[in-house]
Amino acid sequence: MMLFWTGALLRIRDEAELAFVLGHETGHFTAQHSLKQWRRMKDASAWLSAFQMVAYGAGAGGIAQLGMLAGYAAIFKYSRDMEREADRLGFDGVVEHGWAPSAGADLWARMWREEQTRKYDRPMPVFSTHPASQERLNDIKAEAAAIPNAPTDRGRDRYRAAVRPLLPKLLDEELGNRRYAGSILVIGELLADSPTEDKGLLTFYLGEAYRRRGLGDDKAKAATYYAQAVLLPGAPAAAWREHGFVQRSAGDAAGARASLQRYLQDAPNAEDRAFVQRELDKLGGAR
Repeated sequence: MMLFWTGALLRIRDEAELAFVLGHETGHFTAQHSLKQWRRMKDASAWLSAFQMVAYGAGAGGIAQLGMLAGYAAIFKYSRDMEREADRLGFDGVVEHGWAPSAGADLWARMWREEQTRKYDRPMPVFSTHPASQERLNDIKAEAAAIPNAPTDRGRDRYRAAVRPLLPKLLDEELGNRRYAGSILVIGELLADSPTEDKGLLTFYLGEAYRRRGLGDDKAKAATYYAQAVLLPGAPAAAWREHGFVQRSAGDAAGARASLQRYLQDAPNAEDRAFVQRELDKLGGAR
């Protein structure tokens, strides 16, 4: 069974990158990595248990702990080797099926930038089951550069058409993870690379990421993005609501009324309709 993290769909730009990811995961299956890892961990656990018994029996508890650390590090080093093999298998599949070999490198370059935003929840390197993203990026770049007359097909338009209906849900889930620094980077890069029809939606969610994080001048940045979003194609109704609340806070009653009325017009069945209508009543807005 293959499990696919839907958040990856926001980080993938085209069919070629999706093919690389799926090829990587399929590579784990075809190379029987899960079975091999289970067997290795089973053997290592038995060895570590025996080592501990001998070490503790000899009064060398410190050595026993070091032995455990070394044993577990070896297990996870084996996992990293599997990741490298899966990367290679995924890359080979992309090239074999006529996709641009640069897809994997482009994807991992973005993943590397996102990894740099994670200050507190990054795992200890010795226990990481994946090679460092920079290492993987360098390896994949080198493989791509070695392909003569490389194909260039990426399938970007087809991928965007398939994912577009899912964008609001994917973006809601992204912000629900509350890793705002990474989300700001991901949504910002997606916005810069998006077609016109997605600009309003992505600009609104970028504003939402800043508002929810709420550090420093984040609220001011959120207000700027809301104001931009309502002028762009594809802006969701919620952009008008948030823009209206910003206008109200700034003392622009007329602007707030117009924006909140537009929200209720675009979202007549909104769950917060009664609340927004009460705010409109306070501003003197018509029903």
